[in-house]
Amino acid sequence: SQTLRKQESRGRRRMLEEDYDLDLVYVTKNIITMGLPVNGIKSWYKNPLPKVAQFFNKRHANGYVIFNVTFEHHYPKEAFFGRVVEFPGTSKAQVPKLEELWEFAEAADTFLKFSTRHVVAIHSGSGRGRTGLFTAALMIFRRECVGAAAAVAHLETVQADVDAGVQRVPCFDTASQMRFLEYFAVYVEHRRAVSSGQ
Repeated sequence: SQTLRKQESRGRRRMLEEDYDLDLVYVTKNIITMGLPVNGIKSWYKNPLPKVAQFFNKRHANGYVIFNVTFEHHYPKEAFFGRVVEFPGTSKAQVPKLEELWEFAEAADTFLKFSTRHVVAIHSGSGRGRTGLFTAALMIFRRECVGAAAAVAHLETVQADVDAGVQRVPCFDTASQMRFLEYFAVYVEHRRAVSSGQ
């Protein structure tokens, strides 16, 4: 199953500490990207839900929120004590509305600002594509990266499994996701300029 999980990660680093083997990366101190948590036979190659729950409840007890940014994947939230937000659901080939992406980033940012111990985790079905889009958008919103290109470059390098010789990992499934992130970066600056009266 270790080989299958590594293949499923598609060049991304894995959390290989203690007894964890998870498709999970800290892209900043408090923003995490990860693969879909699952039960049953798929847990042989995807993130086993009980292990993901154990990881968050042990490492970040009462200090995490998981954002499921798909509409097609649902799983029991009880193991995470209800700390899973399905927000907003998009299909693999689509992008959300700019306003929806803003609402996501604002919600995640608000939670992170409550405490320096707080973390948010973001996942889609495969751990890239929508995961990359929402994560990069959050970093832009929080001014951790200036512009879409910088956010993508950071994601592609920080997630790469350098021990396996991987230097960059694509974080999008479609070119439209990159274009949309560029629109979002402009949208964020515009909304802030309007709200500050500039």
